[in-house]
Amino acid sequence: MNLTVSFLINNYNYGRFLRQAIDSALAQTYPHCEVVVVDDGSTDDSPGIIRSYGMKIHSIFKENGGQGSALNAGFAQTRGEIIKLLDSDDYLSPIAAERIVSAWHDGVHILHHRLLVVDINGKELGTFPGKNHTLDSGDLVPRLLRDGGYIGLPTSGLAYSRSLLQKLLPMPEAEFRICADGWLTYQAPFLAEVTVLDENLACYRHHDTNAWVNIADTSPKNLSREKVEMFVKHVDTFHNLIRKQARERGLEIATLNRWDSYEVIYFKLILYRLGSDLVKDQYGSMLIRKLIKKIRLSGFTRSEAVRKFFWALTIWLSPRIVLRQMYPKMF
Repeated sequence: MNLTVSFLINNYNYGRFLRQAIDSALAQTYPHCEVVVVDDGSTDDSPGIIRSYGMKIHSIFKENGGQGSALNAGFAQTRGEIIKLLDSDDYLSPIAAERIVSAWHDGVHILHHRLLVVDINGKELGTFPGKNHTLDSGDLVPRLLRDGGYIGLPTSGLAYSRSLLQKLLPMPEAEFRICADGWLTYQAPFLAEVTVLDENLACYRHHDTNAWVNIADTSPKNLSREKVEMFVKHVDTFHNLIRKQARERGLEIATLNRWDSYEVIYFKLILYRLGSDLVKDQYGSMLIRKLIKKIRLSGFTRSEAVRKFFWALTIWLSPRIVLRQMYPKMF
């Protein structure tokens, strides 16, 4: 089956990683590939790096508009039946395209694969998701309606059929300057079942400027008010996408208390104590009850559960002067 795989690489100021990402796409063992690289208005050496590849890749240079804007522009220039997404700070296994095509058959429109997590120098840190987590596959609509999410992948673990992306793109650009993969991962399962390759076919790099990794870091010393509010806004946006798809199909969603993760409720409790407008319709006691329930249901070890429980109570009961010491960047 001579399907063409289009590698769509989005880049903004990741010149220090970009060449490895492009080289990994060009080094595939599968012959029917194209590489499309979108530079989203970088101010570092990225444009020069991209131009150095000449006709080996399809290059797009645009004004800065965010990740969603870059994916919209890049998809419009792809020709493949399969679109494999790749963030420019990540890189591919040389057999990625070969393995994806081997798993592709009539009816496959969404494919997820595991990621090998590496540090800034490529040192292995583990896998995403962790080895104890099974990637969700098949019909994920019931899971989305019940839980508001599923065990899936970020951008570099995703591949889609052209026909499916034509239904979902272009995406709204202002809302998805980062985390544009959420526009796809929270809506695509309503259009097709998810196929999973339980293999590490790309490396997912953790580093100091990785947007979502840093947003999702819940350690108090790294939490800023801007980061926490951005995290909560994005999760609420993702959940609204589920509501939209459910409404269009006449589907009923579960009680929303199940939807928020431990991290989201934890962040909302902090914002509540700070008087943020984002949670003005919430009640502190309700957030505490939801957090305790989520701790009980989240599979934490006993020691982890006890630690998280007392940390939540500390946030709820501490005077603001103590909170200021706990979360110095939140004030």
